[in-house]
Amino acid sequence: MKVTIQTRLACAASRAWEEVQKPRLLNYVAAPLLKFAALNASGFPETWEEGDFFVSMFVLGFLPLGLERIGISTSAGTEGIFRLRDDGGGTLVRSWDHHITIRPDGDEDSFYCDTVDISAGALTPLVWIFAQLFYRWRQHRWRRLVASNFQYR
Repeated sequence: MKVTIQTRLACAASRAWEEVQKPRLLNYVAAPLLKFAALNASGFPETWEEGDFFVSMFVLGFLPLGLERIGISTSAGTEGIFRLRDDGGGTLVRSWDHHITIRPDGDEDSFYCDTVDISAGALTPLVWIFAQLFYRWRQHRWRRLVASNFQYR
């Protein structure tokens, strides 16, 4: 099942793209609903690199939800359109194919879109409902971060 949620950010697309490439953004926009902890000893890289990253997920920051593979690939297309893909999956969700698209919306703003295709067997409808709420929350947190001039608090 597919979820598509979009919003306008009051920052240039290139600035939003800089932030999307930072793993710390993931935990910021997911908080406090979900927390992601890197499984490797060195933690997350400063910026996402193409490849697989393995994490533990926690609901509300402390209830274990299982293991997840985050599969990162990126592309900066034509006309200032940026794309990041997490072709992941994990313990509860077989496939979580998440695409982030950022494109300019005038000179100062950007258009941000989360699209995720979910496959979780019999749990797919419940995970789809969660994703609807989760991505709306993420975009709320995004707008808040932009309004604070990218002060992670």
